Amino acid sequence: MSPPKRDPRDVLKHLTRSLYELYYAYSIPVFTLSRFVQLAIPYMLIFATLERLLWISARRKSSRRESRYARIGVVLLICALMRVPTLWALEVLPFPECPDVFRSLTTGPSTWGEESWEWQLFDFQIMTVVQTLIPFVILVTLNAIIVHRLKSMTEVRSKKSVQKGDATLEFIQVAPFEHMYSARSSHSQVRSAILTMVAIVTSYLLCNSLQLILTVLEKSGSELLNDAENPEQSSLFHTSFGDIVSFLYTFTSAFRLFIYAICNNEIRRDLRAMLGECPADIRV
Repeated sequence: MSPPKRDPRDVLKHLTRSLYELYYAYSIPVFTLSRFVQLAIPYMLIFATLERLLWISARRKSSRRESRYARIGVVLLICALMRVPTLWALEVLPFPECPDVFRSLTTGPSTWGEESWEWQLFDFQIMTVVQTLIPFVILVTLNAIIVHRLKSMTEVRSKKSVQKGDATLEFIQVAPFEHMYSARSSHSQVRSAILTMVAIVTSYLLCNSLQLILTVLEKSGSELLNDAENPEQSSLFHTSFGDIVSFLYTFTSAFRLFIYAICNNEIRRDLRAMLGECPADIRV
């Protein structure tokens, strides 16, 4: 006697239910990883800006590659340790009595995440300062110093060019053109630094402002984040807003290299030189 044939719809339903359960199985680790990346991004950007400031100030490489990697590793480790508790602050909540299989699971705060006032203080107040306020202040300060240093260097070069122009009559005839070229080059550097600062700070403010708004709504228990029919489920607004924040973080991080290349002539030239040395099959 041949075994009864299985309905293809039942097979498809079983498969989609397995994928649904798999999604919730890895959702919390992936969410924790995304929070770690969001925290690490501004501090990696601070490292890059600090390297540029030191190079402008000393006109040399600021450190060896090994020591640079060591400092980056330490910062990434600290960021990871600060975000690991998120794994225990959230949990998957089952609803076995729900008739709709694909609404029988959701994520929410764990018992420890709800009852621990230390975690509430750390996750909201402290992390808001560490992830948003401190990096913003440092980035604005470093970029402002870079612009000021470049302006000072431009003025010094202009004065030296004028002083050298008084040496000989022959040099006097050539000096105006050299002075114009030097001034134009220095002005271009200052303009590139200002454009880079505005682009990076604007993108950073956009992402972190939206993230801060979402965090405030979540911590305040706003009804906008809950489904009208089932308060245990996230609303379309909550899902969409969270996806927009994640997309903006990913987009601005991926586009940051192009921002540097568009706003800075030296970086654009170095990038072209690097791509020119790549094999033809991996060039972009």
